[in-house]
Amino acid sequence: MRKCTLILMFAWFTSAVVYQGLVMRLGIVGGNLHLDFLISGLVELPGALLILLSIERLGRRLPFAASNIVAGVACLVTAFLPEGLPWLRTTVATLGRLGITMAFEIVYLVNSELYPTTLRNFGVSLCSALCDFGGIIAPFLLFRLAAVWLELPLIIFGVLASVCGGLVMLLPETKGIALPETVDDVEKLGRYVIPNTIFVSSAYQVMEVGCEKNLPLILPSAMGKTRAPELPCVTLCLIE
Repeated sequence: MRKCTLILMFAWFTSAVVYQGLVMRLGIVGGNLHLDFLISGLVELPGALLILLSIERLGRRLPFAASNIVAGVACLVTAFLPEGLPWLRTTVATLGRLGITMAFEIVYLVNSELYPTTLRNFGVSLCSALCDFGGIIAPFLLFRLAAVWLELPLIIFGVLASVCGGLVMLLPETKGIALPETVDDVEKLGRYVIPNTIFVSSAYQVMEVGCEKNLPLILPSAMGKTRAPELPCVTLCLIE
């Protein structure tokens, strides 16, 4: 759980720095400020739609990592594009804005799914505090580094987002898994990422496992054994 917390804190920090940095950078690069801002803002709608289409099909980690990497690569490429290609620079930078927008929205979901019920509010608040910190230092990074070289902030943003894209792949996948109830449940999430798996929480001390079609599942209760409805053939994963 410590690993998840540190990665999520870095993800929140990166999302805030890159997102705010790309928005504020529009004011120092020249060109049509109003048009560039409109274009970069319009990509947030398809970003939200892409999230809705991807997280239930691909899971959480892959879209989370891909969006950060797309943002990072776009920032790095934009930094080295020639000044004589303004529309290409705008297009690639807009792609970076799309990627970091998706990453910013996914981190909310992943953060809440990786903390147990007893710590969920505290965990989300703790990790998202780095978002506030990132938002505070983003303008200082942008304007101080731009004074050295105009494209230097993009390189820093690109490195941060690319590293974040690799780190989030170390998080456990939470697609199709019930929200954890205890810290112990969170620690065991990464060990049982199996398709079509039923997770039995530590509230139940098991019992009987099988994979025959329509095998009844017997769970102990306070009043004795309780017979659940017959289930189709699945993998039953027991959490002690």
